[in-house]
Amino acid sequence: MKASDLFIRCLEAEGVERIFGVPGEENADTMISLLDSNIEFVLCRHEQAAAFMADAYGRLTGKAGVCLATLGPGAIACVHCENGCLVDHAHADLIRRKPEGTLADWEESHPAEAEALAIQTAIYLAGRAGAHLYIVHLSSADGLEVVRNAKRAGARFTVETTSPYLGLTSDDPIGFLAKMVPPIRDPKNQTALWEGMNDGSIDLVGTDNTSRMRASKRADEGLHCSLPGFPVLGTHLPVLLHFGRQRGMSLDVLVERACSNPAKIYGLYPRKGTIAVGSDADLVVVDLDAERVVDAKYLNGMSDFSPFEGKLLRGWPVATVKGGQVVARDGEIVGPPTGQYLPRYPAQAEVFAGVPQEAITNP
Repeated sequence: MKASDLFIRCLEAEGVERIFGVPGEENADTMISLLDSNIEFVLCRHEQAAAFMADAYGRLTGKAGVCLATLGPGAIACVHCENGCLVDHAHADLIRRKPEGTLADWEESHPAEAEALAIQTAIYLAGRAGAHLYIVHLSSADGLEVVRNAKRAGARFTVETTSPYLGLTSDDPIGFLAKMVPPIRDPKNQTALWEGMNDGSIDLVGTDNTSRMRASKRADEGLHCSLPGFPVLGTHLPVLLHFGRQRGMSLDVLVERACSNPAKIYGLYPRKGTIAVGSDADLVVVDLDAERVVDAKYLNGMSDFSPFEGKLLRGWPVATVKGGQVVARDGEIVGPPTGQYLPRYPAQAEVFAGVPQEAITNP
């Protein structure tokens, strides 16, 4: 039985009558499985609207609808926060004003205000639904200000940014190879994100990796026809080490944001995210002074480009240990794949409450 079929059967067994959600390629299997079930799919434009509608449906009818808050304390609402109306208007206006343009112009199509407003909305809806909100890929100073204000007010949620936002700016000569949604922004926004990383307003750092080929990126087709997304797995740690050093981030804080906090939030700690007796022996050995120019052909990915191509980064992994076995050394994979399914357990409530409010400095 496919995972999507099993998921639907479990929902039926719990008496679920409706699923509120946003259709897309990532959940196509689930939607196909729904066709053979008695569960109705209700189309929503945004995930946060879906969560709110499911909750409201249950309150008004007393019948079961799928809302993250009802799936248990281990369920996490990972929300891409941008207000669709503001983005649609800004994008249409940019097409009219600038049929051709630069990576910096792309920032105008996804204004920071759209991110800030969506974050505020998601925080409110998650609070009403009692869901664990996880804000993915925070990109702006405006969004960070909303995050800080909400955490000071006692709101409980998790915030992530990504290594590309910490290592690239919209004036980068790499051009549309660095096109992303939300967009890579100007240096002022990047500085704000590093401040959020250092003071704990931002809980963790991810990648938002998209493994794609240069041809599918279509960077040569310009501002409106090139596609968002880029590969960053191979540069994630070097970017954090290189730019973290420049921004005054200690290794202890970097490890917390990149390793410990993700494991805690997703219910995998202490099996992952720490070095301790009984934990998995997953380790990375780094040379903090190793310097290397980024070249996609040495990153061991399927992609033939990197948004960091040609950049000299200081600080690279020299060995990776997984389960006590060396699986990579000096940029070469030397061990067999040993991945396995890891069951998650509900994170403790304090994990997604953010850092203590007194530890967050004024913006």
